[in-house]
Formats: sequence, structure tokens, C-alpha cells
Amino acid sequence: MAKDYFKSLVLQSLLQNDPNKDKHYEKMKYNLNDEKYIYNAPVNPAYFESLDSKHPVVLTSEVYETLEVIEDYTFRNKKEVPFILYGKESKGGAIIFDDIDCDFRKLKDNTASFENIDDYFMNTLTNTFIDDDKNRVFCAGHTHPFNGDRVVFNYSLSDLMLHLQLVSYEVFSDVSRNNKLFSLMKTITKDFNFIYYDINKGRFLKVEKVYLQTKKKEFIPLSAYEFCDD
Repeated sequence: MAKDYFKSLVLQSLLQNDPNKDKHYEKMKYNLNDEKYIYNAPVNPAYFESLDSKHPVVLTSEVYETLEVIEDYTFRNKKEVPFILYGKESKGGAIIFDDIDCDFRKLKDNTASFENIDDYFMNTLTNTFIDDDKNRVFCAGHTHPFNGDRVVFNYSLSDLMLHLQLVSYEVFSDVSRNNKLFSLMKTITKDFNFIYYDINKGRFLKVEKVYLQTKKKEFIPLSAYEFCDD
């Protein structure tokens, strides 16, 4: 599908379907009429309404510790790093991520380049899918490093476009398969700002409850949406 299609779909979600459309407009208005910068338009995920409270996100200790390594690389080298989380939905509705994919060889090299992030998601997820995939949960994640002398805490319009492009894959769009896709933008803060696109509502939702599951099976609340840009 064309790039313009996903751009219009995201703008419709934010500026027409979302209850906080006025706040989104104020945040994005300086980018909207500039074709060069519209894809960098900032989107504050704190403005999204919450996903059902029955669907908290849980990170196993292995996934959490790996995200710490990725975050450290981002901080030291000021580069965006893509990663994919794999998981499942529990009988109670919790989204449990227990595996993570990243190009870990590059994390050992301070000069490594993580270009073509979109291609990474497309290729990795495509190679992960099998024809009868059902009841699986994925998360397309990436980090935001320092931008000059500051940290960018928001998603961008292009981040949300990529999410919708991935959601358009049959493994997600075919509701009979019951596969779900989340996104996570990670900064050097300890915020875990997971979002989800509700196809029926035509808008993005945020996950307010995120937990670390320790090796002793304890559940520790993690921060979310505390450091978003106003």
C-alpha cells in the first residue's frame, strides 16, 4: 500500500477519531503543512485513551535486562536501535513478552549503524510468520536517543505509519487468527510506553500498566508516560 495511504490513516486516527484530537493537533500543527517535516510530527502517546485494564503488559526478567543493554547502547552511541518482542496473551488477558530479537552483534560495535529500521521490521517479522500463526503477540520496538542536547519522548507520525503498515499484514488483519501487534518507543528514561492500534475504533490506545516479572515470579510495576513531552 502507498505511503500516503498510511499517512492519511494515521492523521484520521489522530485528528478525527481520537477523543483528544485537539491536543494532537496542537502538538502537530507546525508540521502538518510542511511535506518535508510532516513525517517527524510529534505524537504524545499520553494523549491516547487506555487499553482495557485487563490487558497489562508483562516483561520477563530476560527481556527487561536485554532492553537495559539496548538502552545503554542508545545512550552511549546516540543511535536508534530496533528490536522485536515476542509473546502471548494469558487466559486473564495479560500480554506477556518473554523473548526479544535484536541485531546483538551490532550492539557490541560502537560504530555500527542501525539504518533502514523499517526494513528490519518488515524482513524480521515476515520471516517469523508462518501460514497458520494464531494467538501470538508481537511488539515492534525502537529506541530514541539524544537529539542534540535533549531526548525526544514522543512517537513520530512515521512511527505510527509503520505500525499501521505492519498491522495491514494478513496475520494481523485477519481477526480469526487473533494475533496482536504493539509498539514500544524506548528512551533513556525508565518509561515503557506501549501502544496498540484498535482496528475497530480506528485509533491508537496506550497501555498504562506495565510490569516486570522477576525470576521469583514477583510482579514489579514499571513506569509509563511519566516523561512524555507536552
